[in-house]
Amino acid sequence: AELPKAVSERNLFAFELALDRFFYREAMAAAGRLVSKDREIAERILHADVDAQNKSRLLRYSGSSDKDVQTALSAHLFIPYGKFYAELSRAGFKKDLLSPDKNLSGEVLSRSSELETAGRRALSKEADRSLGAYPFSIGIVLAYFVKRQEEIRTVMTALNAKYYSLPEDRVRRFL
Repeated sequence: AELPKAVSERNLFAFELALDRFFYREAMAAAGRLVSKDREIAERILHADVDAQNKSRLLRYSGSSDKDVQTALSAHLFIPYGKFYAELSRAGFKKDLLSPDKNLSGEVLSRSSELETAGRRALSKEADRSLGAYPFSIGIVLAYFVKRQEEIRTVMTALNAKYYSLPEDRVRRFL
């Protein structure tokens, strides 16, 4: 549905958001068809992943103008799963939840990075929890993918840091 709009506007943002929502809708539907223990594990990991992404998106828009935030919210910026989305929904996606200091874009980006890192750590913790559980469950497979994604992100961060000649201490904060 978003493809014609993406082509005409020459902008992939809404299309990418639609793909994210489609992916998680399908993943949650597939998880719902698993046996109860595997379903619980899969949904827990998927929700942790969605929460990390939604928190990152929220803070990236928190330094934007009211108009940009309203446009983003009306464009379905968030993936409709996870605890964080439920909290946002209950609060009505109000801008004052996004940022108490609306004019500190550098601080907002810093908090965004910290929150994104915290979200990734929570996801990694869920994966570790699955690795320590019953070995013949879907948790092992999902934990493998989460750990693999972490590894790829770390390598990409290091390569980008090297390319842009960033100082080591600054790079370590993002790992």
